[in-house]
Amino acid sequence: MTIKTLCDTDELLFESRSKIVAEKTGIKPLTEWDIHKVLDNKEIDAVSIAVPNHWHALQPSGHVRQGNMYILKSRSHNIWEGRKMVDSGAEI
Repeated sequence: MTIKTLCDTDELLFESRSKIVAEKTGIKPLTEWDIHKVLDNKEIDAVSIAVPNHWHALQPSGHVRQGNMYILKSRSHNIWEGRKMVDSGAEI
């Protein structure tokens, strides 16, 4: 397994987090602040989303049909988010 890209909305974290990954793996990852660009990248086989529970449903919506997706913990924070996941084609 190779960590290809780190994604965060806080670009100030990129340097320190990239350094940690590079020290542990020997490979410096790419960085991206837009999750949609990461999910659209055909070279990426798996994505680990580490966000608060109330963001779980919003990250995968719109990208579910591209492949398999496994969501751990709560799938949505409220009914609206759950409906958006169902509308996107997620198998929940």
